[in-house]
Amino acid sequence: MNSRVHSLTNELKKRRRRDLIWLSGLVIVAIGLTVNIEVVEGLYQFTRNHETWELDELFMTFIWISIASFIFIIRRAADTDQLNRELANLAFRDAVTGLPNREMVHHRLGQLISHARRSHEIFGVLLIDLDNFKLVNDNYGHSVGDKLISSVADRIDAQRRDEDTLARMGGDEFVVLLEDLTGPEQTVGIVQRFFLALKPSHRVGDAEVFISSSMGVAFYPQDGNTAEALLRAADAAMYRAKDQGKNQLSFYSEELGQKLTKRLEIEHGLRSAFLNDEFFLVFQPEIDAASGQVIALEALIRWDYRGKLVPPDQFIPVAEEVGFIDAIGEWVLRTACRQGKRWDDVKIAVNVSPNQLAAPDFVAKVRRILEETQFPAERLELEVTEGALIRDPEGTHEKMIELRALGIHLAIDDFGTGYSSLERLREYKIDKLKIDRSFVASALEDDHSGVITRAIISLAANMGMSAVAEGVETADQAEFLRRYACDTLQGYFYSKPLDASAVSGFIASCQKPADDGSGQTADKEISGAEASG
Repeated sequence: MNSRVHSLTNELKKRRRRDLIWLSGLVIVAIGLTVNIEVVEGLYQFTRNHETWELDELFMTFIWISIASFIFIIRRAADTDQLNRELANLAFRDAVTGLPNREMVHHRLGQLISHARRSHEIFGVLLIDLDNFKLVNDNYGHSVGDKLISSVADRIDAQRRDEDTLARMGGDEFVVLLEDLTGPEQTVGIVQRFFLALKPSHRVGDAEVFISSSMGVAFYPQDGNTAEALLRAADAAMYRAKDQGKNQLSFYSEELGQKLTKRLEIEHGLRSAFLNDEFFLVFQPEIDAASGQVIALEALIRWDYRGKLVPPDQFIPVAEEVGFIDAIGEWVLRTACRQGKRWDDVKIAVNVSPNQLAAPDFVAKVRRILEETQFPAERLELEVTEGALIRDPEGTHEKMIELRALGIHLAIDDFGTGYSSLERLREYKIDKLKIDRSFVASALEDDHSGVITRAIISLAANMGMSAVAEGVETADQAEFLRRYACDTLQGYFYSKPLDASAVSGFIASCQKPADDGSGQTADKEISGAEASG
């Protein structure tokens, strides 16, 4: 579309230059004829001497020439007007759906705000974002994705009220400007029609696609009094709907506004975090349940932003949204390998995000980092989530084979909370299953969690894998896990994440576990002071 706009703009400029030249010439001739009547008389005398024209015939010729010129000018003006309309249409319309685009939304919002301010009315900004739309593009291709976007637009357009404006903001986002509202509660009925319209499958070529959406709404004036503020508020509400499970509606609130401000601050800070060397790693030990010795260290990123630690669960999601997660993941892997060379015979575990794993050059990056740091591949363990495995099963399978060929160990993190199939576990030849901490925390109080925990331990053993329990915080939990033959334990009961300077001392303290007098190795709980070095 940008090339078409550029082409039309150039054509308009060329026409304006040509028309200006013609008009200037006509004006000069007209002025010359008007000012100097002798020129007309001379022309008449010339025709009398060389032709048989009468004066009235000469004037009729001028009239016909004028009419032809007038028609030419009118048609030229019509063509230029058509080009202007097409250019305006391209500038304010979405190329895929034909709906108003982001620029038009801002223009229309400005009009609505001016009107609502004078009339003391309210209106709503409803943002609609398709859930998991990227999977459609990945599985079916972008052409099918565009057709699905058009199908969604048609369904929403068919259900909107005549007074409302539907536009496409870009990607898989739509906005509906809800006018003439009597109150926020009126929005629920309007939105319900959109949910019902999007529920049936979409027939796109040979594919039948189901797609849901998350919606967020903000209102003028309570949630914002400018176009940008209202769109930010609606966007924040929409992401809240996604966080709460998707396929639902969420309203903006003041609490959400504070979170939005915090998010913007984090996003801004991330852009300079590498330059200011604000990231660092800590390492949480994984303890062999039988011997009590450290067999692995999980590298965990921390961010010191302006003297305060920002929790990973706050900045990692933002990094994923704004496209920083690949750079962060590569930094973590390189730094963990470089620091891990200090501790012989201990594996270094590094978490890999779904975006990293999906990158075509992921294996090449890992190989390059191992070569740069001279870290042994057999001591590196990459942890992926279940969700990352199903994102691109075939591509992931190939990468897993290549990583194992390098000698790297593979683990599934937070196992039990995703969608792994037993067949996929067998094909990928996973080395470890890390039991999600939510099951470990409630295993003693909740029968279902206890059953799931035991089942994962048994599954790992039967498939030739080791089971790692995360979030072990009490002696009773540790005893429960050992009783059911869990291989490895990790959690605050043994150690909090350690600074690199404290790791060697902790490993040494675990080499000769204390004996409790009964001949059995006693667990050693590390206090917060000891853990921090």
